[in-house]
Amino acid sequence: MSTFYDGDIDYGLGLMNPADGYAQGVGHMGANFGYNSWSACLPEDHLIVVVLTNFDAEIFGLGRPLVMVARSD
Repeated sequence: MSTFYDGDIDYGLGLMNPADGYAQGVGHMGANFGYNSWSACLPEDHLIVVVLTNFDAEIFGLGRPLVMVARSD
């Protein structure tokens, strides 16, 4: 399930690396009317980051900065 599609889209059976460019991990992100979600499991860093919001927001812009802060020493 975590084998990623080898192509332009980094995606494998519902999983992707939402922290792409910042950390190695697996997770998922999604949006629907009234809410957005972003989650990443970063096993090398022993971290799980989850962002949930009930307003229209740029969900990519909310999760990745949290990963950067959590990974900093």
